[in-house]
Amino acid sequence: MSVSTHAVKCARCKCVLETLPDAKPEPRAACPQCGEGDTLENVRREVGEYIQEHISKTIHGALVDGVRGSKNLKVTSDFHPKGGHRFIVDLEPR
Repeated sequence: MSVSTHAVKCARCKCVLETLPDAKPEPRAACPQCGEGDTLENVRREVGEYIQEHISKTIHGALVDGVRGSKNLKVTSDFHPKGGHRFIVDLEPR
């Protein structure tokens, strides 16, 4: 198993967040360009939700592609992402 590191970014500006360890009462992270930020705990939670949505979208796409052209199987549902994430990571391979 390989391990990779991905920078957490502001969804609006695509800038890497900066941590603000001196913030009281909890450490925070914020976008250096627009100032969007939150506690590290909330940033981690939102990034986790973004990753779950990305995985769901990828699996749905694979299932749709897998049954395309089949006379016996048909996918009748669409994937509707929740969206609205303030913080993201680049997950697409380059």
